[in-house]
Amino acid sequence: MPTLKADGDLYEKRFGDYLLPAFPNYEAFWAEFIVPMRGSDGIHLRPDIDPLLLGLAEAHYTVFWHLMTVHRLLERQAKSADETILLFDAVFFHLSAATEMGERVLFNLALIESRVTGDHPAGFELLSDQEITGLVKQYVASKKYQKQLGRLRTRAQTVSLPLHSREDVYKPFFERANASDAHAKFIAIAGGVREYRNRIAHNPELFKVTKDGRPSVPTRQHLSTCASWAQAVESATADGFQPIDELESQFLKAVESTLNLLWEAILPYSRQLSNTPAYDSMLRARLTDQDRFAAGTEPKTIQKMSSDFLKMTALSSASAAAGNDNSLEIVAPDWDP
Repeated sequence: MPTLKADGDLYEKRFGDYLLPAFPNYEAFWAEFIVPMRGSDGIHLRPDIDPLLLGLAEAHYTVFWHLMTVHRLLERQAKSADETILLFDAVFFHLSAATEMGERVLFNLALIESRVTGDHPAGFELLSDQEITGLVKQYVASKKYQKQLGRLRTRAQTVSLPLHSREDVYKPFFERANASDAHAKFIAIAGGVREYRNRIAHNPELFKVTKDGRPSVPTRQHLSTCASWAQAVESATADGFQPIDELESQFLKAVESTLNLLWEAILPYSRQLSNTPAYDSMLRARLTDQDRFAAGTEPKTIQKMSSDFLKMTALSSASAAAGNDNSLEIVAPDWDP
């Protein structure tokens, strides 16, 4: 079986060992599903495979990239207290991004499943006025609405009601894969990571103290009560802070281990999907296949699409530089399973 150490790209060979102790199923999924997408050079993905498979491979690799980066950041933090404090924000940005890409893998697998089975993917249906009204009434009556309204008053954060979500799309997939329990554990950990990431991204700098000689931040339990620095100081006296290195290590281990459980759960079902003529056609597709495009759309090669996009980007940039107010609008085609 291919291994990251022997057959990965430059970074997978050098840093794949970071992930393997807690997330060995990353390598297992990579060997079984990603390696067959490679071209003659043995590294780069073939440009002629189905875009859904390309999206899966890109998301899967990006999970590795963010987790690898976190390991590297923790090594730098171990060198000094200053590095521990200065790189704290970056650690949680990358941890959060890793969880986002984990969900993107599920999203792509759900779309691949739809292509293989011929069923329309879930989650993309337009809601009726009646359905939207019902969702709004339900949301306004919820505690979440009151909480978000409070954040608008104290933190200038916009109140929003999501009508569609990526989980709507991939939930049927992980249920059919018998991965519901593993997904619930992963989302619980991802939620904690995102609490810190959102606190860092959308609020004033998170208050940090030095306790027992170690840089520390509010614990997850005290994070919501530390909206201001004055509140954070009060929490510090009530043992509401945790050493940064300890917090980061706990979350990194939890993210990797829950991703590993989730990958273990989806591997058998993904294997079933891959052992079908439809999946094989996607793997060996040519971009001239008509069923890959919306009706009436002229097939193009990836190279030509990339060239067209670069030309449009250059024209848009030149227009902006010249002071023109017109902008480029890119419209996505209707879904064509």
